[in-house]
Amino acid sequence: MFRFFPQPSIACLVAFVLLPLSTMAQAEVTTLEYKDGDGCQSDKLAIHVTVDNVRKGKGTIVADLHDETPEDFLRGSRALIRIRMPAAEGQTKFCIPIDRPGTYAVGIYHDRNDNWKFDKNFLGIPKEAFGLSNNPRYGLRRPKLEEAAFEVAPEGAETVIKLARARDILN
Repeated sequence: MFRFFPQPSIACLVAFVLLPLSTMAQAEVTTLEYKDGDGCQSDKLAIHVTVDNVRKGKGTIVADLHDETPEDFLRGSRALIRIRMPAAEGQTKFCIPIDRPGTYAVGIYHDRNDNWKFDKNFLGIPKEAFGLSNNPRYGLRRPKLEEAAFEVAPEGAETVIKLARARDILN
C-alpha cells in the first residue's frame, strides 16, 4: 500500500517537532553576525553557548534566543535575538548578550550552505542539524518550553547544545 510518509512516526515527528524549528530562519529579528571572535565580553551579561557534534566546519551555526513566553517558543519571528556564528568542526562557541537575568531557551540549527534557511526535504524533514538548550528528547511531539528553558543568574550562564539530525532521531 502506498503511503505519502514512509512511516507514521515520520509524519508525527515532522508535524510536532521539526516544523516549528523551520521558522527560525525566516524571522525578522535582530541578528548579530560574528565573523571575528565569539561575541563574549567579560563586562556584559551573556549566555555562553557551546554547540557539540558539529560535523563540518562549513557554514554557520544559527541560534535563536527565546524568553519564558510559551507561545513564542520556537517561533523565529518572536525570538529575542538571533546569533550567526561560523561553524567550527567539533565544537562551536559563542555568546548571546542579554539585558537581564531570567528564564531563557536557545534553539539552533547548522546552516551548512549559508542560505539563511533551515533546509528541509520534500517531506519537510530537516536536511540540516538542529538542537535545543537542555538537549530534550525529540520524538512524536514538539519539545515544550520547560524542557529547553534554563535560568540565567546575574553572572550569566553556560549551556551546551548537542546537534541532532533527523535521520538519527528517526532510526
